[in-house]
Parts: sequence; structure tokens; C-alpha cells
Amino acid sequence: MPPALQDVLRHANVSSNHQNFVALLDSLKRIQLERSEKLQEHYDSSLSIAQGTLAERLSKADGDLRTILGPLYSHTAFQQVHLANPQVEDDLKRLEAQLDEANEQLVSAEVNELSLSDAKVRGFIEKYGK
Repeated sequence: MPPALQDVLRHANVSSNHQNFVALLDSLKRIQLERSEKLQEHYDSSLSIAQGTLAERLSKADGDLRTILGPLYSHTAFQQVHLANPQVEDDLKRLEAQLDEANEQLVSAEVNELSLSDAKVRGFIEKYGK
């Protein structure tokens, strides 16, 4: 194997101990797939964290805005200004609570290892398995 190729492989943390170039190519394809999957996992994790942080900060900003603009608009024709629809926010909070409850029931069922013949499991599946 040429020294330049060995240097490149060493720099990429790839073993250069291969019988032939076909084996090296297969190894590089496998490593690329593994690294792509790991990168996608990191991206998904970062994305969910960023979305959660952004949602929290926007919610806080909306609350701060309501606190500041409430007295300002109290004597105008508009009376209230919201960044989001309060009814939609309430519906989302209610759905989130239901989702949390369903998740707790699922975790509880997994911990208790209930069988499908159990009435609680059938009731849960009938209620949330749509």
C-alpha cells in the first residue's frame, strides 16, 4: 500500500491492515455507513434538544410579552396581543398531559411485563392503539 494512502487512512483513524484494495474498499464503505448513522443520531438528538429549548424560550417570551403588553393594550380596541393562539396552547398542553399519561402507562406495562391477555393491556390497546 502506498505511503500516502497509509497516511490518509491513519489520519481518518482507519486500519490499513487489509489483504487487498477490495477489502479496504469494503471496510471504508462500512466505516462510512457507521459514521453516517452516528452523525444522523447526533443530528436527531441535537435537533430535538434545540427544538425543546426554542419552544421553552418562545413560551417564556410570549409570557413576558403578555405581561408587558397587557397594561399597554388594556385601554385600546385590541385589548390583548398574543404570539400564539391561547386556545391552541391549552389544547396542546392537554394533549401533552394525555401523552405523558399514556407513556407512563406504557412504561408501567413494560415494567410489569403484562401479557396481551391481561384486561389492563387490552383496555390500553383499545384506548390508545388507534
